[in-house]
Amino acid sequence: MAKKYYTPELKEFHKGFEFEMVEARGFCFVDYGTPEQKNETVWSDDFKRGVFGVKDVDVLMGDSLNSIRCAILEKKCRVKYLDKEDLLELGFDINFEKIEPYGTYYKGIFRSKTKGDTELWYSFLKNSDTIFITLKNKQHNGNCRLRLKNKSELETIMIQTEII
Repeated sequence: MAKKYYTPELKEFHKGFEFEMVEARGFCFVDYGTPEQKNETVWSDDFKRGVFGVKDVDVLMGDSLNSIRCAILEKKCRVKYLDKEDLLELGFDINFEKIEPYGTYYKGIFRSKTKGDTELWYSFLKNSDTIFITLKNKQHNGNCRLRLKNKSELETIMIQTEII
């Protein structure tokens, strides 16, 4: 993948959205880095402190919203593009991998004892920094190709389509 991170747009922020900050200006994040810190307020001073998520929808209002807007404008906020590591974290078993000069391709299976297996096709096209996902299971025939950017988006789709 040519670029590993991108600067998000304000409309992408929602409860559970994962992102990284250079500097937090008076609003709190949940640190997804370690289980002990999941419910603690964390103040980030550089990108290496970890991945943060919006703790409450209230964070997206008032002064906090302005802080996020400033962080985006100043390029002090970034989001990791969806990659193999994220697919593994979400529970997919990768059983096919192909890396070409023009893109990267993965095929994987998400196994659920209660909802059955879901097949995933992942395509990353280098020339446009575009990621396409296709999900196929008993309920979804795989005819829909989704354009996603990050782990939070895929996780939301998996919840909405009752895969998880």
